[in-house]
Amino acid sequence: MKRALLIAVLVVVSVALVGTVFAAEKKAPKAMTFKGEVVKLDGTMLTVKGAKGDMTFDVTGAKMGDYKAMQGDKVVVKYMEKDKKMMATMVSKAPAKAAKAPAKAK
Repeated sequence: MKRALLIAVLVVVSVALVGTVFAAEKKAPKAMTFKGEVVKLDGTMLTVKGAKGDMTFDVTGAKMGDYKAMQGDKVVVKYMEKDKKMMATMVSKAPAKAAKAPAKAK
């Protein structure tokens, strides 16, 4: 009888531990990129207008180097969604588009 009770307790404890291990495993946030024009910079919040609409990013802790974002700048924002907020990890000025070569004369 004692042996059966001991086995039952061990099974219950094992199942409980396995369940917490699987619950603790979460997917790492997916890094995403957004390109657009700076519409607003308010403290730690940056609003960018892109092809898919406006997005607002929290730039606290984002890598910006020497770059200071200004309204009207074209930027590339690398970000992750964390706690339903878009957290920027890096903000950089978008590379200028190459000018088209003039057409050759005949």
